[in-house]
Amino acid sequence: MDGKTSGPSTTMVLLVPKVPKEVVDTMSDTTTSDEAGEGSSHSGYRTPKKKIKRVCTFQEDCLKSYSWLKPAKENIKANCTLCQKEFNISHGGKNDINRHQDRIDHKKRKESAWSTISLKQF
Repeated sequence: MDGKTSGPSTTMVLLVPKVPKEVVDTMSDTTTSDEAGEGSSHSGYRTPKKKIKRVCTFQEDCLKSYSWLKPAKENIKANCTLCQKEFNISHGGKNDINRHQDRIDHKKRKESAWSTISLKQF
């Protein structure tokens, strides 16, 4: 043979999966759960620490901003005097109050309350 190939040339491509940086960082860490305090190490992987859940409570300054709002018996809830509904504010605080305020039922009741007030003035 003269060193020349007569058939089509083939190239071999090796596919390697991309490993996320977090996994690569934890692979070099070989601490056990006893040493780390949180998470465990199995085959070089560590489970992530649990996210701390924060709980919002009713704040008295909200009464100044929202005339229709009253505190509920539980400090993680609020009462809407227009809708006569109690709703949870523990997850989003003022955002939960704003979400309630933007609901269609609340808007309708607010409009009817304003029209009632204006009729009483005559």
